[in-house]
Amino acid sequence: MPTKLLCVAHTHDVRAAKKGLTMQLQNISCTFDKELVKMLECRYVKPARVSLNFQLQRDLHENAELHIRVYATPFRSRKPIEFLNVKTNICQTLSQTMAFPLLKNIMSQLRSTSNFPYSCPVKKDIEFYIKNFNLNTKLVPAYAPQLTFNCSLDFYEHGKLVTTFYIEGANIPK
Repeated sequence: MPTKLLCVAHTHDVRAAKKGLTMQLQNISCTFDKELVKMLECRYVKPARVSLNFQLQRDLHENAELHIRVYATPFRSRKPIEFLNVKTNICQTLSQTMAFPLLKNIMSQLRSTSNFPYSCPVKKDIEFYIKNFNLNTKLVPAYAPQLTFNCSLDFYEHGKLVTTFYIEGANIPK
């Protein structure tokens, strides 16, 4: 049975490049399957940094996948725009350099803020963490208009959804 943690954050600000815009994070939630995940905590740390800790019940299978989706809705619009929709093998992602600039920036920051392995296996009984992942201007394009966004990271093992991270926020004037 999936377990769900929900952390509703006070509004935290991060400056967006050259536009006088601020990123405001509004919600983060973590859902996990207890068959694979022993422990999972996700939270905001001021100012607009995300932290999480998790531990697995067993080693992650080498064919596990990650599905990343980012949707943005410009203000004055009701229709969301699919900004990113990519599914990738987790082991390959850990061991390779990303070609897509946004993913490359994310992986670079993950390397500096986490203890994730650089290759598989992702072992059981090790407490993995991301500490103070900064949602900064490197992740928000300078040309981004005022908008709301949501991002989901879905982890699959043997085709079964085992963990979901979901973040909502907005890029608005200061």
